[in-house]
Amino acid sequence: MGSPSTIKLIKRLGIWTSVFIVLLVAFFGVVRLGVFYSSDILYQLVKRETNGYYQLSFEEINIHPWNKTIKLKKVLLKPD
Repeated sequence: MGSPSTIKLIKRLGIWTSVFIVLLVAFFGVVRLGVFYSSDILYQLVKRETNGYYQLSFEEINIHPWNKTIKLKKVLLKPD
């Protein structure tokens, strides 16, 4: 098969690959949860700040954590 140092290298590579994959999945999971919760927070914020007079609706939300921006598409403020 291989020398003991090759086997150790393969085990280390497997462990680091697994750690990287877990961190990547966790990151995208957090971003996905951020999109869900930010929508709810925006709805509540508009309702609170307008004393319940307006309701926010939008078709799509895009959160860019690296740019620290939130983009909304087809935004409507409707009287409640």
